[in-house]
Amino acid sequence: MKRKMKKIKTAILLLMMSSSYSFAQSPIAKGQAQINIGLGLSNWGIPVYAGLDYGIHKDITLGAEMSFRSYNDNYRNTDTTTTSWVFRGMQITTSTVF
Repeated sequence: MKRKMKKIKTAILLLMMSSSYSFAQSPIAKGQAQINIGLGLSNWGIPVYAGLDYGIHKDITLGAEMSFRSYNDNYRNTDTTTTSWVFRGMQITTSTVF
């Protein structure tokens, strides 16, 4: 069992290291759209997000993003549920490829 856990930990470590060294850029062409969807890690629930980028120039995109997170907490013997929705609009991103 310990040997299997060591292999799993090593695989996760290698995956994290390889993804941190990878660098890829692919600018969105004018008139094209790109959808971004993902999950996050947090002590307060699992954040979920989605976004859309639209190319308005060869190096400029215009986009919006939405994220959601919900978690339960017990504060002074009172159970609470916290839910947060975050909307970001008119986000301008520029990309430069060297």
